[in-house]
Amino acid sequence: MRKFLPDINAVSIYEIDYKSLKKKGIKLLVFDLDNTLTDIRGKEIDKQLDLITNLKELDFEIIIVSNNVIKKRVAHWGEALDIPYTFAAFKPRMGVYRRILKKYNIKAFEMAGIGDQLITDILGANLIGATSILINPIKSSDEVLTKVSRSIENMIIKYYQKKGIRIRKY
Repeated sequence: MRKFLPDINAVSIYEIDYKSLKKKGIKLLVFDLDNTLTDIRGKEIDKQLDLITNLKELDFEIIIVSNNVIKKRVAHWGEALDIPYTFAAFKPRMGVYRRILKKYNIKAFEMAGIGDQLITDILGANLIGATSILINPIKSSDEVLTKVSRSIENMIIKYYQKKGIRIRKY
């Protein structure tokens, strides 16, 4: 069950201490898309562009890794933010993470996975050995498959709450 515990909790992507991550040797930030960078129907790009621009100035490599199977949606965000992207990633499977590590020629401990779901984003980052950062979902609305995942996630959160461990930061 420890593989579901995030290394870092934050309310949103805007409250993560990126300078601290840089000092720890993180070189690559892997962002989830839906309910992490934007809500599941979001199209407007404003604050996200400012954040990504600032992160690039800090010399981070940045990539969107989404389980969303609609390439057009993920491409819209990747192209607008001028960062690479992967759709239909099948997180938490390791294949996508291994390809990223190889492409950027980095070690897993130099990567941070940022997302709103324990079962995909946090588990995937933890399995590969990256820093895992859990944020709160932007909105409570989810796609159908994510709703199933959320019900399992809620059981995991309750398990940890019984042990006195808080998962989400509110």
